[in-house]
Amino acid sequence: TKIGYSKYSQGTVTIHSGGVLTNAGDFVLGMASNTLSVGGMGFLIQGNSKELLSDGLLEVMLIEYPDNAAKFGQIIKELTIPGTPPKLVTRFTAKKLRFTFGDEKPEWTVDGEFGGQYETVDVSIIPSGMRILEEKTEKTESGENKK
Repeated sequence: TKIGYSKYSQGTVTIHSGGVLTNAGDFVLGMASNTLSVGGMGFLIQGNSKELLSDGLLEVMLIEYPDNAAKFGQIIKELTIPGTPPKLVTRFTAKKLRFTFGDEKPEWTVDGEFGGQYETVDVSIIPSGMRILEEKTEKTESGENKK
């Protein structure tokens, strides 16, 4: 699973999903992923269902830039308390996304590594694009795992 996000310090970001303007604003974090959690925090997919990982959709989370302590507190509340009405944290799903940045090319991170600097970023899912093999183990008579 690749997780991409950007830190962007100034200017407006526009986000298009399926060619339609979805959001525009100043965001402290923009993230598109296909995972149940990031950094051990399971707040990306509501319900945390593994079935949602194969739905062909990206989970998108946008956090508006907090310009005061009250807004920062609201963001923490929205991320940690289920059912909090969204004001500064936007979540949605999309097949494809296009992030377009203003004057500055922000740095992107992909799976924790430097992902480059871009004015425009297109993000999409490649269904069944990765095959994961699981090692089969069997129990011995003594109850130990045997590979």
